[in-house]
Amino acid sequence: MRRRDLLTLACGAALLPLGGGAFAAEASGGPKRLVVVLLRGAVDGLNVVIPYADAAYYEARPGIAIQKPGSGDDAGLDLDGHFALHPALAQDQSSPKPDNTKVNKRDKAKDAVTADQQKENPNDRQLTQQIRKALVADKSLSTYAHNVKVVAQAGTVTLKGPVRSDDEKKTVVAKAEQIAGAGKVTDELSVAPAK
Repeated sequence: MRRRDLLTLACGAALLPLGGGAFAAEASGGPKRLVVVLLRGAVDGLNVVIPYADAAYYEARPGIAIQKPGSGDDAGLDLDGHFALHPALAQDQSSPKPDNTKVNKRDKAKDAVTADQQKENPNDRQLTQQIRKALVADKSLSTYAHNVKVVAQAGTVTLKGPVRSDDEKKTVVAKAEQIAGAGKVTDELSVAPAK
C-alpha cells in the first residue's frame, strides 16, 4: 500500500462519523462562493490572492501581510477593489520579448504563408507530422529548430522561424527535403545566434 492511499483511507475513515454534511453544504441564499482546497505545500493562498479590503486579513497577519495596492513597491496588484495579486506574480514588463516577435511581423503580408493556411487534408497533415517528428527526434538541434513552423500546402513545405546557426538551418532544410522531396521545400528560416 502506498503512503498516499493510507492517508486517503485514514482521512476518509475519520470523516465517516460526520456524515454527508462534511463533504458539501447547501447554499443558504447568500452570495455564491468558491472554496479551493490546496493539497500542496509551499503555497500560502492568502498571500497569493490578498483580500486587502478586509481588515481581518491584516489583523490576522501582522508580520506577513502583503501591503495594500498603491502603498509601495512590494504592494499587491489590485484585481477588483477587494482582492490583490501578490507582487511577485505580476508579469514583468521589463522582460525581453521572444526573439522572433519582429520576424512574425512579416507574416502580415498578404502573400505570406502562415500555418492557418494549411488545409486539413491527410497528405499535408502527414507530411507536416513526419517533418516535425524528424526535427524533434534530432537532439543535436536547438529548441528553436525543434519549434520552427512547418506549413505544408499541396505537398510543398514552407519552413519559417529562427534557428541558432547556419549549420542548423541546413540540417532542418535537409530533413524537410528528405521527407518532402527535393525542390518541394521553401526556406524562410532565419539565424538567431544564442546571446
